[in-house]
Amino acid sequence: MLQNQVANPSLDKINSCPFICIAYIQNLPVGIGAIKDIYKAPFDYANVPQLKDDYSYELGYVYVLDKKRYRGKGIARSICEQLLEKVKGKNIFATTEENDENRMRFILSKFNFKLVGDTYTGIKSKKTIGLHLLESALSK
Repeated sequence: MLQNQVANPSLDKINSCPFICIAYIQNLPVGIGAIKDIYKAPFDYANVPQLKDDYSYELGYVYVLDKKRYRGKGIARSICEQLLEKVKGKNIFATTEENDENRMRFILSKFNFKLVGDTYTGIKSKKTIGLHLLESALSK
């Protein structure tokens, strides 16, 4: 994928996503996001393995093209909003790079995701990654 954060990108990974949202401007795809077919390793990496059975959905693959032209216009937020509506009432997690330049951290906080556990080093990216959880009001 263009953001170069996905290990072994493939059509199988795309096909395994229960929901994909693509944002278009004048018939040009400018952003993407998905509810992913999840793996539970981030809970182990973040040293909170006791929580992994409570989460069945992962928000991920969120990306918007061209910083100057499309970013900062709410496209990623809108993509996340549409995807989260599809799994409303479920516990969801996301993983993202933990640095002040990463806008995804800001978006996750706007949707009430909370950073949980320890940060860890991404296998492919070698960047510091955080596990962010969104608990359904129904599960509290």
